[in-house]
Amino acid sequence: MANIGMDSMEVLKSNLETLQNFAPLGDEKMNEVRLALQPFYRGKNLAWMQTAYQDAWSHGITIA
Repeated sequence: MANIGMDSMEVLKSNLETLQNFAPLGDEKMNEVRLALQPFYRGKNLAWMQTAYQDAWSHGITIA
C-alpha cells in the first residue's frame, strides 16, 4: 500500500476503510460487468486501445 498525496487525514482514513472492507466481485457479478462493457471495448474508439498510442509519460509530461 502507498500513501501518495492525500488531501487530509479524513481522506486517508476513508481510503483505509475502503481497503479494509474490500471484497472482490463474485463470478456472476464480474460476468455481468464484462457483458455490460463489451460494446464499449469492441468499438476500439479509445485512444489507449490503438497500437500507436503513447501516453503523456512517454513525452515527459507530468501533471503534478
